[in-house]
Amino acid sequence: MSPVDVQAIAAMIFSAHARVHCMVRIMDGDSRTWQIILDGVRSMPGTQEMLIVLFLAFATIAGNAVFALHYRRVGKPVFKSLFNPRSFPIGDFNAREWMMLVGVFAVSFVLIVLIAKAG
Repeated sequence: MSPVDVQAIAAMIFSAHARVHCMVRIMDGDSRTWQIILDGVRSMPGTQEMLIVLFLAFATIAGNAVFALHYRRVGKPVFKSLFNPRSFPIGDFNAREWMMLVGVFAVSFVLIVLIAKAG
């Protein structure tokens, strides 16, 4: 092994260790970053919290529904296909599915604007 290879491997190990250490520090309840996030959530008005929950629920459910309807249309198993990370069916969408997806994006954008205005 050449010295360059050893240095490259050492840099990769150090980089991975630094990322893990940073993630553990963020997940630790005493970290400054986690406290900033929690303080921000605690200081939100109730309307903003409700809109955030609505946005997360809508984007998740409606987005998955568009893909589930697509899989049903093409005859693939819906639940098996939805949870396959290598499945990316946008190339097979018809006009109706594209319009539904654009609708999901539009409603999500409106919810994001309302969340920003509520704060």
